[in-house]
Amino acid sequence: VVVTDISGCLRSSFEVNLTTVDVETNQQLQSGISVNSLSNNVFELISDNDGLLSVYDSQGKRVYSINKNSNTVLIDLSNQAKGLYIISLLNGDKQTFQKVIAH
Repeated sequence: VVVTDISGCLRSSFEVNLTTVDVETNQQLQSGISVNSLSNNVFELISDNDGLLSVYDSQGKRVYSINKNSNTVLIDLSNQAKGLYIISLLNGDKQTFQKVIAH
């Protein structure tokens, strides 16, 4: 969803619910990550899952990494080049991915 706020700035947000399969048990796993674009390539990630949060650029270089232990994390990509980034959340043996675009 893209909206224009009262100051004329475009804001976008989306929620992705991914279904992954645990390779060892072939059991379906549900993971939900919500990513909101706040402003100037700062993203808010909301997830109930904790773990190692990493962001990779389109060349596969890790540009951000933090141990996530709260429901909400701000990811600041304002000093990075415009383009596609992949957010990875690794919790034990389960990994979830999300794409974001820095404008």
